[in-house]
Formats: sequence, C-alpha cells, structure tokens
Amino acid sequence: MAPGCLTFSIRSALASQLEVRPALIAGLGVEQLDLPNPVRAGDVLHLELGVESRRRSRSRPDRGVVQLRYAMRSQKGDVVLSMRAKLLVALRDP
Repeated sequence: MAPGCLTFSIRSALASQLEVRPALIAGLGVEQLDLPNPVRAGDVLHLELGVESRRRSRSRPDRGVVQLRYAMRSQKGDVVLSMRAKLLVALRDP
C-alpha cells in the first residue's frame, strides 16, 4: 500500500498534466483531505477536478479565489483521495 503522502504527490503530478490549469499565484490552503481507500501497486489512477466556487479578490481585482474539488479514483472506481483546496489565481480578463 502507498503512504498518504505518495498518494497526494500523485494527485499533484496528475493535476500538473491537465490540459487546462488555473494560473496559480498561491495556494490558500487545503480545507479537506480524505484518503478513504488504499492505493496498491499496479493501480491505475485518474483525477477528477471540479470548481466549487469562484470570486474576484476584493483587494486585488486582477486576481480571483477559486475553490476546487478533487477526486482521485482507482481503475475499480474506488475513491483513493478526495480533497477541497482554495487557490489564488490570475484572472484572464481583469
């Protein structure tokens, strides 16, 4: 079984390979992180990503705060990682 820190690192690697990624300025924190099922040698993992909320920064109108929801699943469909994170991102059209 893989340790939780390795599972989290795999999520980070998969997120960095997404075709469309936010223009990250800073991470504002992980609000929830669950590792409900183990990752085992030979598992094939995929990442699902969704936007829970977004808003323009009150103090910096060229930036926004986005809350993302991640779910990483094994080839069996078992959730091996779920998390919510808040990011500070650059806006395309401030």
